Amino acid sequence: MKFKSAILWGVLTSVGFTGAASAQEWHPISRNADRVYLADVGGMDVVDDVTTIMVARVARRPSSPTDYSYTADQYAYRCATNQVRPGASVEYGEDGSETNRFEDGGEWEAVRPETLDAYVKQVACDGERANPPVFPSIRAFMEAGRGN
Repeated sequence: MKFKSAILWGVLTSVGFTGAASAQEWHPISRNADRVYLADVGGMDVVDDVTTIMVARVARRPSSPTDYSYTADQYAYRCATNQVRPGASVEYGEDGSETNRFEDGGEWEAVRPETLDAYVKQVACDGERANPPVFPSIRAFMEAGRGN
């Protein structure tokens, strides 16, 4: 019986039941003249009826080529009831390291049409995905030209 348990444990750990973080997979979902918004599809998490996803705000024209600063915001969705709630917001400095973290934990609100919340909901709840290329990290997106 020990042998079967060891095999079962090996199978479970190989398919991801160890709690290890999923690989990042950043999809550009929206852009304007100043910023590109990317959603981390690989890092999405679903617990009960709540889906969480990180969205990065990246400057299209940084102050220098070595400026890796950006902000990442967590969104939580109740997909079935069309609700969103902000989560943590993390700021990254020019060297790409975390500089500030803010916990929001706001109230649940209805997702308004034609807003960033609505575009992110299409990714988190409806399975929408960006056309390639997608990126393994925000830095990779920046080094690939920031969508310019």
